[in-house]
Amino acid sequence: MELAVGDFVGSYRVGCLIIATENSKVYESFHPSMCQKLALKLIPANGPCSPQQIADEVSFLRSISHPNIMSVLDVIFDPAYTAIVMPLATGGDLFDFVLNNGPVREQIACQIVFSMLNCLVYLHGVGICHRDIKLENFLLMDNNYDNPNIFLIDFGYSKRFKPGELMSEYLGTKHYAAPEIHISRPCMFSRFSIMESFFLILTHR
Repeated sequence: MELAVGDFVGSYRVGCLIIATENSKVYESFHPSMCQKLALKLIPANGPCSPQQIADEVSFLRSISHPNIMSVLDVIFDPAYTAIVMPLATGGDLFDFVLNNGPVREQIACQIVFSMLNCLVYLHGVGICHRDIKLENFLLMDNNYDNPNIFLIDFGYSKRFKPGELMSEYLGTKHYAAPEIHISRPCMFSRFSIMESFFLILTHR
């Protein structure tokens, strides 16, 4: 589904396209009563995501609350799409942050890593595995790079799981996937992904 600047999704006015992926498109948006710019994630009904995947993502986002996980302000259901409304993060993603700033200073790296681990501990504590942990899925709320405030996004591959449960389904981003995933061997899905993210933050490689 293509949207143009000035179109409306529900009562949200569509702005410029921020990013387009295989599964969704994210636009800047504006709601008159909120008097602020927002982010509008549009998931097409006829796209790669199954109806169950879309329903699960919405359900997970509505059920969780954490200071480092992007909150959901509204969800709009339409026969052609599902639209998820979120606060607008203007600082870019962690991958670009590392790419543009080189190896991150140890103090800042510790702060970022602590926030990332906080997300995972919380999610695993409520029985949710994200399954696509990577630097690109952590956004910076603003351009305060000396005190980065990061938020985890994109729960399209997330799944409920039980304590100690191993997974082998090939999902997410291959460069962040555990070696076991490439040979369909069950493993702790997020462990390698988070360690790979830490390595990139600290080494810029």
